[in-house]
Amino acid sequence: MSPGTTLFGWPAAAATCAVTLLPFLGRKWTGRGYKYLGNISHGLYAYHVFWIMTVDQLFSIQHRL
Repeated sequence: MSPGTTLFGWPAAAATCAVTLLPFLGRKWTGRGYKYLGNISHGLYAYHVFWIMTVDQLFSIQHRL
């Protein structure tokens, strides 16, 4: 596992799980930020693999130096 995965991947996965579970616990999200996230969610989905690979490569290069 690369340092980029550890540094960014696990916290991002934990935050995503928390945001996904909150509505099931009775917390309603009606804020502007949540609506904005809904508007850009397809773009996040479409490019997430690109950004994961980019960050992973950048940290792998720095780790080797």
